[in-house]
Amino acid sequence: MKKPYVRGDDMQHCEINREFPAPLSGGKDESFTQTTAPKPIGSSAMLAIDACSIPESDLRSDCVAWTVSISKAGVRSQCEGIARRFSRSPVHKCADHQNFFRRLLTDFRPSPPEADPDLIVSCGWRGERAVGRLKVQLRKKPLSVLLQRPKEDVFDLAFISSYAWRPSDADNARYHRMIGVPVSVTPLSVAARRPQARALYAPSGQKVATVLIGGSNGAYIFAPGAVSELERAIRSLGRQGWRVLVSTSPRTDAPAFEALRNIEDENVLVWDRNGDNPYRDYLAAADALLVTRDSMTMPCEALATGKPVYIFDLAQVPSLRLAKFERFHDEFENEFRLTRSFRGSLDPYDYPVLDEASRIADIIRSRM
Repeated sequence: MKKPYVRGDDMQHCEINREFPAPLSGGKDESFTQTTAPKPIGSSAMLAIDACSIPESDLRSDCVAWTVSISKAGVRSQCEGIARRFSRSPVHKCADHQNFFRRLLTDFRPSPPEADPDLIVSCGWRGERAVGRLKVQLRKKPLSVLLQRPKEDVFDLAFISSYAWRPSDADNARYHRMIGVPVSVTPLSVAARRPQARALYAPSGQKVATVLIGGSNGAYIFAPGAVSELERAIRSLGRQGWRVLVSTSPRTDAPAFEALRNIEDENVLVWDRNGDNPYRDYLAAADALLVTRDSMTMPCEALATGKPVYIFDLAQVPSLRLAKFERFHDEFENEFRLTRSFRGSLDPYDYPVLDEASRIADIIRSRM
């Protein structure tokens, strides 16, 4: 049967209910479904809209949700993408290495005014270890969820990315397979932001290319040659008539940031890191996106827009970490047909909008 797709601005006018082209092989035969609809910038106002983009019926008014992870934005986004399906204001417990033992006696120990959680969502090995210690201190037992394969037997549910899924994982009833990683950006929140984001960044109706840039990470390096290639690609998109919005991350090193910020082109806007971060507005305004290969979270956030997502190649560092990233990107491009490799242009194409956080939340909700 022909698969339904939504293209471009149609996302704002209809609800999406999608199934991926085929069940994931070698694991549970679970359907992957997604949904979408609209609303309207400023920092606090738009954060409120993001929060209200979760249907009221999906929230439990009495649910206390905690996220436990390091403070890195991409990791937090994964945990919050799930926790915000249960609470408008989930509490974050930081598991940063340098602060861990001090926080164990402060952040991680519930003080009398703080309610024990009903749900804990964690990601990363530091978060996993912290949850093990944390659960010993709590007065009641929360449902605990880990967004990776557990190393310790302390979680009620674990969601493992398909690139890391093993056939034996299907034998564990607590394990579930997921596509990529869940994120806090949703199709609903993108549609809510889009009208005002477009009015701000494309007032004359220009087509917008959003460029999401990470940084060296042990698998890829932002070598001078790669930065020069990226700079040329951005200039080329500007010449092709795109309004180019460039967002860097805290991982973007100073030489790369300066090279990009010094692009002199009226069609190119590089966030200068002053004021509120326009990252979500850049996502909402986009008609196509270009994402550097060093991230798993950013492509998943970009795929919540329903717009074409192209991956920009970087210099590789041979390592186990590189192998993991390459499996992820190969799967997204060649198996799920969600992303494409960048070859100089941002041609339109269709794909089922990705909203794994909603699907995962449904599974968790069935256990609460």
